[in-house]
Amino acid sequence: MTKKGCIAVAFLFVFLCSCGSDNSVSNYTPESLANSSSSEDNLELNNSSSSIAEKKVQSSSSSRSSFVRFNEKDSVIVDTEGNVYPVVKIGDLWWTTKNSRMRKNGGTCYQDNEENCEKYGTLYDFNIASRGCSFNNGFRIPSRNEFEQLLEAAGENKEERSVNLRSTEWSNGKDILGFAAEEGKYGMVGIAFWSSSQNPTSAYYSYYLFIMKDGAGIYEGNRKDAYYVRCVYKSDK
Repeated sequence: MTKKGCIAVAFLFVFLCSCGSDNSVSNYTPESLANSSSSEDNLELNNSSSSIAEKKVQSSSSSRSSFVRFNEKDSVIVDTEGNVYPVVKIGDLWWTTKNSRMRKNGGTCYQDNEENCEKYGTLYDFNIASRGCSFNNGFRIPSRNEFEQLLEAAGENKEERSVNLRSTEWSNGKDILGFAAEEGKYGMVGIAFWSSSQNPTSAYYSYYLFIMKDGAGIYEGNRKDAYYVRCVYKSDK
């Protein structure tokens, strides 16, 4: 056989083998197996992620369901540590009439005496002051504007406001609004309550309500200072 004839026979043999092969088998390679396995793993991973996401949503829903909005028919509220506080409505705001006593998330007691937290309330620096209003019912730390509303309701000048906000047990206080401020114990004459409002021009000072024997007003305090906390709720009515 000539050289050209051998080449032709070889070409024909390769062509016949190619036509007789099973494409489905020839494409089923170790690489395709790996890809298939990877797809299944990804499916399981996606299903697992979906399950985790569902659990997070359920958990989040459960947390939201524990929120119970304040019932304005109630005369007292209870914080998450079980402390009970009377409340009073002044204008369209509801106020606690006792200083926050929450201790689990920070705060100090006057003279480091736990009995003073029970008697006077807990002292907080600005950074943790909002923890004093952990009621999970809509009550929160008041803003500067809400303290201003309180002062306006209490009187026309700082002396009148002081008298009308002070408890009847403190220096001839009249307590006409039921706010019942009592003299605090932490090194100054009077009592101070943190607001949630920060001084926009300072990284160190925020606003607080200060009630003294001869006046009441809003001042600036260093955020590291320790003041008391009252909590407020905005009525929808």
